[in-house]
Amino acid sequence: LEDPGFLGFGRAEAGKLAADVEELWHRRTAEEAVYAMLVLIDAALRPVPIMQESKPVPNFETISRAIDRCQDEFRGCFLEPRCLQSLACLSSCGLADQSCSYRCIVSYQTEAFAQFTLCALQKQNLLNSQIQRPTTPAAQVMDSFRGKPLTHDVSENIL
Repeated sequence: LEDPGFLGFGRAEAGKLAADVEELWHRRTAEEAVYAMLVLIDAALRPVPIMQESKPVPNFETISRAIDRCQDEFRGCFLEPRCLQSLACLSSCGLADQSCSYRCIVSYQTEAFAQFTLCALQKQNLLNSQIQRPTTPAAQVMDSFRGKPLTHDVSENIL
């Protein structure tokens, strides 16, 4: 019989989950701690819809579309060493590590990299992101503050 591992995961899957949660936990921020718990719940207990939406996975269709429609941008990036360094650096970043991603982007940023990401990642959705971005914020105008009408003078004194 095969060892079911932890919570029905194989050893490799359980090890990866544990490493991901540990990495997030050791970043020692409240946001990363919450994200670590969401990763654990999503993988071990039940799928969390927002977590499922935030796991972009490229597929054949999105890769083909990006390559077909972004040929110049792919060529420009792959022929420029700093652009390739940026991609290599980003691929070494850990799970949802925005600090690492930011360091890579600012360290190796070039116009070729900007054009590549704009075309392939944003316009052609290479990573197949399923996140639905709101078209406008749902902010409502305040008409009162602390029970009084919000006039220009009152708004000037808020800050």
